[in-house]
Amino acid sequence: MKILTHSPEETEEFGRKLGLKLKGDELIALYGELGSGKTVLVRGIIKGAGCTDVEVKSPSFIWVVEYECRFKVFHVDLYRGEMDFPLLIGWLNICQVDVSIYFWR
Repeated sequence: MKILTHSPEETEEFGRKLGLKLKGDELIALYGELGSGKTVLVRGIIKGAGCTDVEVKSPSFIWVVEYECRFKVFHVDLYRGEMDFPLLIGWLNICQVDVSIYFWR
């Protein structure tokens, strides 16, 4: 799916609406260059998933951020490609993660 928004506010609002629709068994993959709005979209998704009072930052330097919303949401940065993607997917499945959001280029 390809979505085009025209401002950070519009991107975050789209993410919020998407977050409201999540059931807790989704994997969301975001692809884009640095500064393309991936974290802004995730901020909206996290809000829509029920975490309205948390600060959402890019997990670039910590790799994985967990949010306890209506269900667990893991925000994972694979942008630099230094992490083994299949291994990470397996680990998150073992941990019974409800929603996973991945960045990569």
